[in-house]
Amino acid sequence: MYENVLVPTDGSDAATKAAVHGFGLAKWHDATVHLLYVAEEPPPGAMDETGVFGDAGVTTFPEDINPVLEEMGSQAVEDLATLADELNVEAATEVLSGRPDEAIRRFADEGDVDLIVMGTRERGSVDRLLHRSVTERVLRSTTVPVLVVHTDDEDFED
Repeated sequence: MYENVLVPTDGSDAATKAAVHGFGLAKWHDATVHLLYVAEEPPPGAMDETGVFGDAGVTTFPEDINPVLEEMGSQAVEDLATLADELNVEAATEVLSGRPDEAIRRFADEGDVDLIVMGTRERGSVDRLLHRSVTERVLRSTTVPVLVVHTDDEDFED
């Protein structure tokens, strides 16, 4: 039923816990897991005239931040690829740049993906009101089935 399972990651614990579920499904179906990290570029105008991102005191310019984000992404997918290897699951890694939900949808559509496995965690009502999660945006924009793993359960065992 599943030949290609997409597991996007942002390097978080929630993404890792979702990946474990994806690995289990992939192993059961003898599928390939595609581990994807999307380095989100800072939006235009994210820096003020002094070259600082808001009040964070970060003075890295956008053209300098992409390699840093891509390196973080490479580390995130390689960590998961190591875990997949330990579980005898075939995994491929990819790091892209762009808006995460759009890149995930595009990768799924163009990569003949049968299932997307994503993690989500509980957010407060104000946060939900102000920001839709990447998982929610993917759910609303793709025709590929999406398995959403709720990762707030403290009893979860890897």
